[in-house]
Parts: sequence; C-alpha cells; structure tokens
Amino acid sequence: MSYDKSFEDRTVDDLYEEANTLATEANDSVHRSLRLVEQTREIGSSTLNKLQNQGELIQRLQGDIDSVENNMIQSERRLRSIESVWGTVANKITSGGNARLKKKAENDRKLLKKRQKQDKQLQALREDQWSERRAADLANSTVRRDKMLVRDPGTRVEAGSSEDRFLRTTDDTDHTLDRIGDVLDDLKIMALDMGNHINHQNEGLAAIQKDLDKLNPRINSAIRRAKDIVN
Repeated sequence: MSYDKSFEDRTVDDLYEEANTLATEANDSVHRSLRLVEQTREIGSSTLNKLQNQGELIQRLQGDIDSVENNMIQSERRLRSIESVWGTVANKITSGGNARLKKKAENDRKLLKKRQKQDKQLQALREDQWSERRAADLANSTVRRDKMLVRDPGTRVEAGSSEDRFLRTTDDTDHTLDRIGDVLDDLKIMALDMGNHINHQNEGLAAIQKDLDKLNPRINSAIRRAKDIVN
C-alpha cells in the first residue's frame, strides 16, 4: 500500500485514516472467517445428528440379533424334543435361555450408561478448560489494546472522528474474533462427540459381528436337523 504523503508529513488524522483502511480490511477478513466457521458448524451438526441416528440403528440391530438368538434357543429346544424323548427330558431340566439374554441385555445397558457418563464428565472438564483459556486470552487482548492506545488523562475521543471509527472497527473485530472462538469451541465439542460415537459404534459393530459368527453355525445346524427330521 502506498501513500501520497511521507511519514513525517502525515498528521494524526492521516495515520488514523491509514489505520482505518487496514483495520477495515482485517475486519472484513474476520467476518468472512466467521461465516466459514459457522457453515462448518452447520455441517458438523448435521454429521453429528447422522452419527447419533446411526448409533440408534446399531443398538436396534443388536436388539434384533438378541431376539434371533432367543428364537434360535427356542427352535433348538423344539428340535431336541422332536428328535428324542431324552431331548424332551433335557428341556424340562434346562433353562430356556431367556434369563441369560436378559442378563446380557442388562449388562449392555449398564456398560452403555457408564460410558455415556464418562464421556459427559470428560467433555465438561474440557469445556471448563477451554472457557478458562478463552477468558484469559480475552483479558490479555484488552490489556494489550489499552497499552497500545495510551492517551493523556482527561482526553476524550470525538464521535465520528478517525480515531473513533478506528476504535469501533477494532472493537467489532475483537467481538467477531470472540464469536469465532465460540464457534471453534463448539466444533471441538462436536469433534469429541463424533469420536465417542464412532468408537462406541465400532465396538457395537464388533459385538454384532461376533454374535453373527456364533449364530450362523447354529442356524445352519438347525436347518440340517430340521431336514433330517422331515426326511
């Protein structure tokens, strides 16, 4: 950027006008950044909602698999009673399997509740840490600006002057930066939530795969036994 006057020939108003030009450019850039991070937050919120829905779907799928397992237990008991009289006797002295599945479901619920509690405690701790850092940064920023704009005691800034416009612009920039900081804090929390959801879902999918690996041989075995009975 070039100026018509040399530095020695510039008045205070000239310097403030030049500072206003730079401050306005910086302020416009900060507002563009705010729009970008707000758009990013909207995308993050949508993604988080989808992850939550996906987690609920995985939980329902786990419940469906538990129902299939319970049905398999009942089918195996019926096949056993059809295959021999001793199978009927065995059924009378053994459990139908519902108690074990109920205990498994209860343990799963307790484990999920424990993890959710731990996640909330960790998130609250991090939010407190972020808030403390942001408050300290804001205080330091105010102190630095006050030191930079030292004036004689008793003097006042004239409304509408170059200095007044400069201060208004820098105040707006500081306020916008604070808003950006708030949005970035939201994004941090969203990222933690996404990580927790993904970890839990990976664990849930691994458990589902394990259950399916156990169920498939039993289903195939039950089909063969039913065919043998029919034939």
